[in-house]
Amino acid sequence: MIRIKYFSLEPIQNVIKLFVVGIFVALYSAAVGQAITVKGIVTENGNIPMIGVTIAEKNTTNGTVTDIDGSYTLKVNATTSILVYNYLGYATQEVIVGNSMIIDIVMQQDSKVLEDIIVTGYRKETRSDVSTAISSIKSRDVERLVVSGVEQALQGQAPG
Repeated sequence: MIRIKYFSLEPIQNVIKLFVVGIFVALYSAAVGQAITVKGIVTENGNIPMIGVTIAEKNTTNGTVTDIDGSYTLKVNATTSILVYNYLGYATQEVIVGNSMIIDIVMQQDSKVLEDIIVTGYRKETRSDVSTAISSIKSRDVERLVVSGVEQALQGQAPG
């Protein structure tokens, strides 16, 4: 008696289905996990580019600084990321990336921040005219020190 085995396609169909599902999962994860590149220019009133504006992705260590033309490029993690634009003397701005690949910002001056900046100047005064404490440091004491800068040489030399 001869036995005839027949060939079933069911195992091959299962492998093909698993392969197709795997491809879809791989494509979806690549699309979701991909970083987004955001570019733009930061200016102030009058369309003047601002150099050195800090742009940071909120709640991360990811950030950059504008160049001499006020332009920047930053890779962010998701479209829900928030960019924080910061510059001394100007109001901090926060922008949600969304679907924008180009985000241009116009910074607005913040007068409250400017009030916090204090500039001090020095003038020549004689000891007899000054009512506050004055300390003197002799040059021979500073010459013996091995330091890389003047500020390090003066540290701890004067009392008070």
